[in-house]
Amino acid sequence: MSFNGAFVIAPPVKAVVRQEYGPFEIDAALKRIMHSSTLHFEPHQGDHVRSSELCATCHTLYTHALDERGAETGTLPEQMPYQEWLHSNFARTRSCQSCHMPVVTEPVQVSRVLGEPRTGVARHTFVAANFFMQRMLNAHRDELSVEAPAGELAAATARTRDYLRSSAATLEITNVASGRGKLEIALHVRNLGGHKLPTAFPSRSRVAAYSRHRRG
Repeated sequence: MSFNGAFVIAPPVKAVVRQEYGPFEIDAALKRIMHSSTLHFEPHQGDHVRSSELCATCHTLYTHALDERGAETGTLPEQMPYQEWLHSNFARTRSCQSCHMPVVTEPVQVSRVLGEPRTGVARHTFVAANFFMQRMLNAHRDELSVEAPAGELAAATARTRDYLRSSAATLEITNVASGRGKLEIALHVRNLGGHKLPTAFPSRSRVAAYSRHRRG
């Protein structure tokens, strides 16, 4: 396993055979169809595609810290969602894919040619939490040269908001008190995901704490 997107792409096993991986075993006939139609690629089962470590490769980011002369002095843990998950109880019960790639409940045909219905097919929605970025991309699509259709980005934003409402956390008011011109409300926050709240970007915690202090 590597971090900072430093994954290694396996070289072709032969001059015109490049293996690709999925969660299911593929019979020889379908392998030949895929290889002949793409001229290179040959599908194989790879259990690693269901592993959280596959996600960690790109979703763990260490940034190099530099001094005033530009010399490297160390590394800064900039985005750590995998480590947050790894040190939570969810590491023993749920993978990254189980939340961000929800499983279809009924059997699904995974290929158009001779595809048999399979159970346990995961949706490639990769839903997360950053609806702000999705909205910004859609609102400034011309300036940012966004190619994704506006309707698709709007639908992705809606899925993200629904996911946050149902799967990120629950809030419960446990006590309300007033006195001396103040209203104090105690909240119980229950984390439903394998990450910190907010997740991944360490400075978000400081920003959130500052915001709470300013509002108080």
